[in-house]
Amino acid sequence: MDALYFIILFSISLYILPKIKFIHQSGLSSKEIYLLFSLKVIAGIALGFIFHTYYPNNDYWGYNAEGIKEFELLKQDPLEFVKNITQSNYGDSYGRFLSTTHSYWNDLRGNILIKILAILNIISHGNYYINSLLLNFFSFMGFTALYRVFISVFPKDKNKIIISCFLLPSTLFFTSGIHKDLLVSLFLSFYVYALYFILEEHWTYKRISMLLLAAIGILLIRNFVCIALIPASIAYTIAVKTNLRTWIAFIVVYFTGILLIVAIEKTNPNKQPLSFISERQEAFLHLPKANSDIKMKIVEPNMISFIRNIPQAIVNITSPIISKQNINLFIQTAIIENHLYLLILIIAICSMLWTRRKAGFTFTVEPNNQIQLFLNSPNIIVFGIAFGLSMLIIIGSIIPNVGAITRYKSIFLPFIITPLICSINFKNFARLLN
Repeated sequence: MDALYFIILFSISLYILPKIKFIHQSGLSSKEIYLLFSLKVIAGIALGFIFHTYYPNNDYWGYNAEGIKEFELLKQDPLEFVKNITQSNYGDSYGRFLSTTHSYWNDLRGNILIKILAILNIISHGNYYINSLLLNFFSFMGFTALYRVFISVFPKDKNKIIISCFLLPSTLFFTSGIHKDLLVSLFLSFYVYALYFILEEHWTYKRISMLLLAAIGILLIRNFVCIALIPASIAYTIAVKTNLRTWIAFIVVYFTGILLIVAIEKTNPNKQPLSFISERQEAFLHLPKANSDIKMKIVEPNMISFIRNIPQAIVNITSPIISKQNINLFIQTAIIENHLYLLILIIAICSMLWTRRKAGFTFTVEPNNQIQLFLNSPNIIVFGIAFGLSMLIIIGSIIPNVGAITRYKSIFLPFIITPLICSINFKNFARLLN
């Protein structure tokens, strides 16, 4: 019976999605929408099945179970259902906003998802896979928002952008499950969409509302992502509103931010702006050991320690070092994906360095070539690269587990992979190989 109900809801979703104005205006055809949404739903089913079968005590099914409990509360006492999300488990304390323990705000991240699931259970009756379908219905609109941004920048690269926005393996997989990653991806996509069209076109009340609601959603569910958005958004705004070149605006803002943090550390040792990074690393290090754990350097809550750890963070993100006996199929898949992205990076760099001549290809740097095009990248591309790289470095600095790193970074890969893929002329590259 549940399977039939799932098929009916899935069919209704396929019927509705192309008719939603926001999705219809993306330029995606109905067939493309059907295919992409179906793949997302399949990824959600696969994730639920894999974790239910091989990892019984997982967060995905755990959140769904908590959602069922909250649904019962919703039916029995709707007023308490609304009130208890504002109640702290730590007395009258609502401090420790960035802390990972004994913090109302840390608990709120999961509670928001649980409340959403409780409401969805009115339709799903607690069925995990139906909840996954309903969440992915909204998540698909977030992916579409990000697609609309990039297709506006690269209007001739539709297929490349579909791949980088919808089909990156870890992004598709981890943002299709019942977890906070799906919500963060959704809010982040709408935030970038609203910011882009406000700055590059004009502001409207609808876009301003979307920007504020998305920012609040990110802040409440994963606050350190919102912190990383601040310098990127400021630099993006300066680049658009002034005559500064984009890269210079971003370098100035980020360098100023570093100096400001160092100044605060020196003048007031009791205040440590980067303490949220060291606290999160400590929280991850105290989790039970897993097969894919990697060795981590301890990051002290200061800028010097954070900068010194950047090379190690890059290694953790790109080529984490783990013992061979701990490499299972899941880790092998993550490593293969990492190598694929490194290959894309190499090809993208090569495509900036070669120029085609009558005699063939030669590696030179000439005026008006792709290096200059890269240096004159659209503002939103520099925003995405700066924000994405900063998030990857933070993730590589605090998470000592390859599986968790793969899940956390999956949200931010489209911001980096999309411009790389779109900078490659695959026809010329094929000719070079021949």
